[in-house]
Amino acid sequence: MIAYTSTLVSVNCVSPTGTASCFEILNTHIGAELGGITESGIFDTFWEILPEDDWSLPANSAVTFEVAVLWNTDCSVNPNPVTNAVVVDNPNSNIDNDLGDNEAEVVTFFAPCVDLVVQTFPEFTQVNVNQAFDWIIDITNSENSSDAINIAFEDTLNDVFTITGTPTCVVTNGIATCNTGLDITTNSVTGTIANMDAGSTIKIRIPVTAPSFGGAYNNIAVATPNEDDNREVSPETNTSISNIQVVTLSL
Repeated sequence: MIAYTSTLVSVNCVSPTGTASCFEILNTHIGAELGGITESGIFDTFWEILPEDDWSLPANSAVTFEVAVLWNTDCSVNPNPVTNAVVVDNPNSNIDNDLGDNEAEVVTFFAPCVDLVVQTFPEFTQVNVNQAFDWIIDITNSENSSDAINIAFEDTLNDVFTITGTPTCVVTNGIATCNTGLDITTNSVTGTIANMDAGSTIKIRIPVTAPSFGGAYNNIAVATPNEDDNREVSPETNTSISNIQVVTLSL
């Protein structure tokens, strides 16, 4: 079982129908971090309405409660389920003809974790002024990861370089989807990588020309999974910075 904690953020009674009314909810544990571990078979309680609170629900009426909970879970390569359950009881002498609908629960699955590793490097360790070469970016989804989808890619070249052609993308390992229509804006190359299975690698090459003067200049590559789809295990490996030495020939 994957560890998690939960904290009630808010609970509100909304949208009464019929002749029902919303009253103040007196018994809440807002802000208390709960561990999700049962004690003697009793689950953690976010909030409750007690008999002494004197709530009533007339016939042919209904109330809705909106509850916000902050869940904090450990990483897993599988979708991580958490459960929220509700139970209602009739505290007075009235007989409930159908006890089967007095309980309900909903299971929410949190996005599985991925571990992307980005490496950028120049085609050559050093180049001459005005020399053409490729900046290369390898993006790997680790073996112990889950499949990653909708990965945002951005490569930022130093302003001294000139992009001279269309970037290319090939799958060098495993199963992945390359973006063959990366966008170029000045010295920025961006796009979305639709899918990378665990253990897959793609290689992106950006053709450039070195400047007409010497120096050491960098390239920054970033691949970020969409937080709605995946949680990143180690965000620090999502960014790679590499440098190249441009040398000036002298006679």
